[in-house]
Amino acid sequence: MEQAYEAKKEGSIEELQKKARAKGLEFDNKKVYAELWKPVLEDIERRIKEPRNLEGVQNWRLNFIPKTCVPRKVLDIGCGVTQPYRSKLEHLGEYIGVDSRNGHDVTLMDAHKLRFPDKEFGFVWMSEVLEHVDNPQKVLNEAKRVGKHGVCIFSTPQNEFFKGDPDHKVVRLPYLTLASGDGMITW
Repeated sequence: MEQAYEAKKEGSIEELQKKARAKGLEFDNKKVYAELWKPVLEDIERRIKEPRNLEGVQNWRLNFIPKTCVPRKVLDIGCGVTQPYRSKLEHLGEYIGVDSRNGHDVTLMDAHKLRFPDKEFGFVWMSEVLEHVDNPQKVLNEAKRVGKHGVCIFSTPQNEFFKGDPDHKVVRLPYLTLASGDGMITW
């Protein structure tokens, strides 16, 4: 701006205008799209399509994880592709995480039809699962079948964030309502 002001005062503004126009002509719409916009749009599309695990670890939930279990084997149903609770559950013994989405070291499985023998696990963990499944009762029955003990915490309409996820469904089972507005079922 200062150069333009000085050039106008000196009468040499035409030369500066020619340089500015020449520089501007280097950026046609095809070049801007191909070199600048295309990578940005590809990144946006990749992020839209990549699997999400929005919940992550909620520290207050860790209070419901026991110190030990027998058998020393834990099942994390709906573990997510990033398995955020894995490090919090592994002290219980052999960890197995199952989810309907594939991820590194995740067993791809439908929670409605778990392929494990009865009472194979000492502890079953489900965090943010029941509000996403078609048949919460069937998923809960399967969890109870394969695990001696377990904790299931899920979002309910009493939780202020329930409506934040359009995939959330109301769970119509008897459950304890926590101060957070989450539902909890233990066995």
